[in-house]
Amino acid sequence: MYLKITLLAALVSLAGFTNAQPYNNDIDVIVGVSVPGIYHAGIGLHYIPSARLGLSFGSDFKNDENGTLYELALIHSIYFGKPDRKIRKKLWAVNTGISFLVEQSIHEKSTAAYFDFYFIRKIPITSKIFIQPELGASYFLFEHLVDEAEIVTKGIRTKIIPKIGLSLVFKI
Repeated sequence: MYLKITLLAALVSLAGFTNAQPYNNDIDVIVGVSVPGIYHAGIGLHYIPSARLGLSFGSDFKNDENGTLYELALIHSIYFGKPDRKIRKKLWAVNTGISFLVEQSIHEKSTAAYFDFYFIRKIPITSKIFIQPELGASYFLFEHLVDEAEIVTKGIRTKIIPKIGLSLVFKI
């Protein structure tokens, strides 16, 4: 089942590459907050006008008895709808991706992966700065949990969790 979802995500991501036309690539720098990724920063490359490939890194930046959470996400966005009259860009997108989360405390280390599916809407502040709310869901793929005695267990997780967030996007 996990393999099917991962292959489907890869096919959706690669579908944009097969129709790629020569394009003057735009780069987005993204900073924001989301669940499950907490605080994140990333970069996205518009390889065609209606698609973006991105990479982000996130953390909760806590270092207490519960440990610290880190996230690495690979994201593919497909933009749709009519272009905005002022900035001549499509503002709605459907995003798919894979998120890898590592949570480590002094007692245990957990590595988990999620398949992400969510919608974004860029809200222009200027022609190069946008607010980007996101709403969707993340599907749990796997978890590898190791405690301090090096015992590996598989925890029970909710299969689908909400994905919500808010980011600030700078076009460069």
